[in-house]
Amino acid sequence: MKYNRDEPFRFTFTPPISGFFSITRLRGVNGQSRKGQMELLDISPRGVKFQSILDIPKSNDMELVLTFSINEEEFIRSGKIVWKQEGYKKHTYGVIFHDDPIVNKRIIEELKKYNKSKKI
Repeated sequence: MKYNRDEPFRFTFTPPISGFFSITRLRGVNGQSRKGQMELLDISPRGVKFQSILDIPKSNDMELVLTFSINEEEFIRSGKIVWKQEGYKKHTYGVIFHDDPIVNKRIIEELKKYNKSKKI
C-alpha cells in the first residue's frame, strides 16, 4: 500500500542508523514489549521508514516507541505503523510520529549537522 507523505523533506541514511523499537499498546492493551532491533532507512520530522527482521503486525490500534540517535543525540519517538512491506529476510515499515514541534525542530537541527559532517 502506498502512503502519501505531505512533508517538506525526507532524509535518507546511507548506511542505515541502528536503533530499537518496542510495542507499547496493542489491541487496546497498554504494556511494554521487549526491544526489537531496527535499521532506520529514512526520516522526516513527521515519521520514519525502518527495517527489521521481526514481523510486526500492522494494526490501527498499535503504538510503538522508537529509540535512535543522530549525532549522538538520542531521540525517543512514539507513533503508529501506517504501512508495511514484507520481505524475505527483513520487513520494511512506515511510521508516523505523534506531533511534537519541539522534537521535530531538534530532528531538523541534528539532520543538518549530520549532513554537514558527511560532506567532509
